[in-house]
Amino acid sequence: FQNRSHNNPMISDEAQNECISRLMKAIVTSLRAGSIRLNKFNVEFRLVVFRAIFGAEKTEFYKKDFPPELFPEHWHIIYSHIGDGCQVKFPIYVRARLKWARQTYMKCADGTMTPKPKTFTEIIHVTLNKIRCS
Repeated sequence: FQNRSHNNPMISDEAQNECISRLMKAIVTSLRAGSIRLNKFNVEFRLVVFRAIFGAEKTEFYKKDFPPELFPEHWHIIYSHIGDGCQVKFPIYVRARLKWARQTYMKCADGTMTPKPKTFTEIIHVTLNKIRCS
């Protein structure tokens, strides 16, 4: 029972890279918004990938927790063309969870509305603080 697939799942490089790209894009978007706005956001992120990279129990992450082989050297900071910048102030707080989709319905042949099965999306909820830099 110790070597079950859910204890050590096989994760494709493509799935891992896709999730990290989404996270990086969301962080850069947040940094571009400035140090005050967009401090909380959701990112679609496969939970099995999240657990494989960061572990299952943590919610508070520091720069050292982001593997350098997956995240570029200065991923947590951006500068404008005039040298003004914004960077992540660690720690970053992350919660992995399932987000249920809104209930949808289908129209039957007799005209009645029947609920479709609910679906969910795997997401991480990110809260980060940012500071200006130059």
